Amino acid sequence: MAVLASFIILDNHLKEWLREDIGRGDRTTESLLTQDEVEGKALWIAKADGVVAGLPIAGRVFRLLNEKVDFTVLVKEGEFCEGGKVIAQIEGSLATLLTGERVALNLAMRLSGIATLTRKYVEKIEDLPTLFVDTR
Repeated sequence: MAVLASFIILDNHLKEWLREDIGRGDRTTESLLTQDEVEGKALWIAKADGVVAGLPIAGRVFRLLNEKVDFTVLVKEGEFCEGGKVIAQIEGSLATLLTGERVALNLAMRLSGIATLTRKYVEKIEDLPTLFVDTR
């Protein structure tokens, strides 16, 4: 089972990354949508085969922006998925979905990329008398 950092610690990092990404505001979203008026739904679909990781953290990004956002994870953390599979569904304010998507996607893609590469290493040594461990 994956253990996440306490949200007390994690939230500070997420808020910093959101501030960096949004800056003085998401001008495109603000010009198109009035905050929280228009509701919508988004699906995250795996673009390629790989191991999915970090979806709970990605969901936290949206909830920091708006607690009413519903981020539903549709695969297990660490699960191998084929490209084209829906891995998450997000429902809520379209303004929130657009504002948080870049930070959330960057996190999920980075963590999934690390998990996918790690799986390849583990598969390469699975028949050897070797133990693959995380030291960080």
